[in-house]
Amino acid sequence: MAKTYKQDTSQLHKIHQGDTIIVVGNAPSLADTDMKTVALFNTIGCNRILKHPTFRPTYLMTSDRRPYYAEIEEGNYHRHAESVKILLSTTIFDHTISCHGTIAAKAADFRWYPWRVGVASSPFNWKTFNAPLCSFASISGPMIQAAVIMGAKRIGIVGIDMQMPDSGSGHFYGDQGQWECAGKKPGDPVIRDKNLQLYKDAFQELGAMGIDMYNLSPWPDTRFSREFGCTDIKDFVEVCFG
Repeated sequence: MAKTYKQDTSQLHKIHQGDTIIVVGNAPSLADTDMKTVALFNTIGCNRILKHPTFRPTYLMTSDRRPYYAEIEEGNYHRHAESVKILLSTTIFDHTISCHGTIAAKAADFRWYPWRVGVASSPFNWKTFNAPLCSFASISGPMIQAAVIMGAKRIGIVGIDMQMPDSGSGHFYGDQGQWECAGKKPGDPVIRDKNLQLYKDAFQELGAMGIDMYNLSPWPDTRFSREFGCTDIKDFVEVCFG
């Protein structure tokens, strides 16, 4: 009998009901973030977070074929699939979907959980992995939706800057790659205003649902921090654990 690699994502519905989840992006501020404290919580990382020298997320989400292929080439999915729950958008394998000129991937031969990314005009999805998640034109949007679907009552956010740093790469690991931040200048935004508005609308909806959001970035002067404020991660721990 052939081995089954695709798992049942519905098992993750409400798996952390009432808990705290931290969403972890790949922005440069992550290099200055206290990841030992972040690791005290259940976490959802994305794309090439496995390049971090010490931190491993509880869950990893990817919808873009470009970081997917890069991780396949470096062997990171195969290396960590038994310790990190890997959630891949089925669009990665769908030949009918175009993704930045990259071809659809072959079936994954490691343990993974399917979900599907929608488009930026898709409705927010706070309930189920069985329906598409609004893309936000950025993987951090689907990660926030996933945290809610998993039952989070409180969501912390690190590694989301939404702009290029004053110098260096657009990623904490120092590699611009051939996507996302390539060609952008210091201080340039990496997300359009209309997509930033999706975050504003989502945060407002979540507040009305009683779900608290905290930006835990150590960098107060980024586009994301200026919009949503900052909470010191030590204060966040006090809120969570008393």
